[in-house]
Amino acid sequence: MQVSLGIKTTKAGPLVYYLALQENNLQSTVNAGENRGELLRHDYVARQWLGPFKVGADEKINQSHEIQLQSGWSQRDLNVVAFVQNSATGKILQALALGFCED
Repeated sequence: MQVSLGIKTTKAGPLVYYLALQENNLQSTVNAGENRGELLRHDYVARQWLGPFKVGADEKINQSHEIQLQSGWSQRDLNVVAFVQNSATGKILQALALGFCED
């Protein structure tokens, strides 16, 4: 899976960005304890975390990143999350989530 970003940021200090691949609709069964036998459902599970990557001096992101998909992941339930952060203050300046697109 290839992720391409084309984001224009505003002057805000030393900027970095991160990417995360997340999956929804996961399930697990509790095998012990008071909830034994219960089925738990999980959304927004981070499958991969990439970054930080530096934002260019021109304050633009125009990069591509390869994300290797694992065989057990459900492509229809995958999303890519990206956010830009001021690395000096920790402030998040922009965030977005995109559904998985098949080529």
